[in-house]
Amino acid sequence: MKKFTFLLVILAITYSTMAQDYQITFEPVAGGEAIDSIRVFNMVNNESVKLDPGETLQLGVTTSSELKLLGENQGSLYPNPFNEKSILSFTTKKREDVVLSIYDATGKSIIREKRTLNPGNQHFKIAVPTAGIYYISALTDDQNYSCKGIYTGAHRNSASIQYEGNTPIESFQETSLLKSASKGLTYADGDVLHYVCYSGNNTSVIGDSPTGSKTVSVEFYECKIGEKYYKTVRIGEQVWMAENLEYLPQVNGQDDMSTSEEKYYVYNYDGTDVAEAKATDYYQTYGSLLNVTAAIDNAPRGWRLPTNEDWSTLRNFINTDQGTSEKAGQHLKATAGWIEEGAGNGPDTYGFSAVPNGRFQSGGYCCATGYSFLWSSTEVNAEEGHKFYIVQTDENLYDSDAPKSSGHAVRYIMSE
Repeated sequence: MKKFTFLLVILAITYSTMAQDYQITFEPVAGGEAIDSIRVFNMVNNESVKLDPGETLQLGVTTSSELKLLGENQGSLYPNPFNEKSILSFTTKKREDVVLSIYDATGKSIIREKRTLNPGNQHFKIAVPTAGIYYISALTDDQNYSCKGIYTGAHRNSASIQYEGNTPIESFQETSLLKSASKGLTYADGDVLHYVCYSGNNTSVIGDSPTGSKTVSVEFYECKIGEKYYKTVRIGEQVWMAENLEYLPQVNGQDDMSTSEEKYYVYNYDGTDVAEAKATDYYQTYGSLLNVTAAIDNAPRGWRLPTNEDWSTLRNFINTDQGTSEKAGQHLKATAGWIEEGAGNGPDTYGFSAVPNGRFQSGGYCCATGYSFLWSSTEVNAEEGHKFYIVQTDENLYDSDAPKSSGHAVRYIMSE
């Protein structure tokens, strides 16, 4: 019979981090579209996990990848988290004695039972006394099954382990007891998470740095331009495209410029072949660059090119939300692609994911990897429009006038 020493050592090592575990649940807004799935990205450590409808995201320094250290095999605990009782499931392939134990977060054993089991998929009903984190272990002659459970229910007088019987091994993969109600992701307080939520053709991005358990409300917005459905992100009270416009019905050469007719460009491309332009790395990374006429004309129904006021509202919201001044640009930057000079890449705090797309202007292309230039619809005069921009060297969101004939990236905002 194997010893419990290894399990208890791991419990002692990880106890200090257990208080950081948060449970994040997701629900559509009232009357909104159902959630098909969610992909959660930790933008700091580059880990991700996919959630199916109804699954809970469990965040903590110790998560599913580390739970495997608690024993040779992970058992199945369903539901988890649980507010009444949960079912522990594991497999025995011969008649043997099994020792079942439940430990609290300090590593203290609160109940231990021994039972002789016939071969099969074993199911035990687990109950614990108080809300918190628990470890459940099933120790056989040659296996150790273990998992972490989270109890969120009312106080009980004691813990209990009740045998619920077994099922044939060949049917075990089909039983609902194996379904996981939660999935884990490594997280430290302050990490930036992106919840990328899917419903049909629509995708909503939510940026978050949770400080406790919570329920996230998800709303979807359709933003279709040409044949592409664009990701969207809500920042404060505004809803923005979460990626650059890629619409390219034509592509114009560098000598073909206008302040009144629609013109489309692709960074560092000088030609008129749309397929060729779309095949370039620049297009696939940054999207298309449009003059202001094309930028205004191609907004889909319910969306528009943002005004100076819209951009200023975004800037002010971020500065207020972060408790800082002149750092809105840094929080909008994507986590990769920017020149590592000065401020460099950003944390992408809200999921806006601004990329350094550069610009097209009389004289050619400029500033990719170092600048993100984005159109405003506010007009200065017949020849001049206005742009907002982010630079790699510092953290602000700037704005200045720009020739209407120049090519900048486009992010539409939802009309009120």
